[in-house]
Amino acid sequence: MASWFGVMLGDGQLRGQRDEHGLELAEKLIGTEGVSEIRAWIQQASIQDRKGEICASFEVCAWMIQADGRLAEDERDLFEDMLAQSDLEDSLQEALCAALEDLPSLADLEERLLHPVLRELTFGMCWEIARADGEI
Repeated sequence: MASWFGVMLGDGQLRGQRDEHGLELAEKLIGTEGVSEIRAWIQQASIQDRKGEICASFEVCAWMIQADGRLAEDERDLFEDMLAQSDLEDSLQEALCAALEDLPSLADLEERLLHPVLRELTFGMCWEIARADGEI
């Protein structure tokens, strides 16, 4: 799953087993039609809109990580791995990592995470993060 953002934000090329596994997980969660829909959206969306939705998705994941009141190393590692695969610029990645310690407001997330398929994919990412430390 960590590699899926990289595949979505990049040229869509699968570069090895890790990307193929990420695609399989995404297809299980949102189906092949969902994968096609999100890829089409990414290609037509402005860079600003795409980054905004991806950042909102990571903010939701930050809340999931903190849901049990502790930040496990395995959860942080997976979050940072997902960020690294996202191709977001370093300043955004740093801000999102900081969100693990200082959770962002949820007040406007529903206005920033608009794409229904990306919402579903975010749920899958949250589930993977929740399982990362072996505890849910």
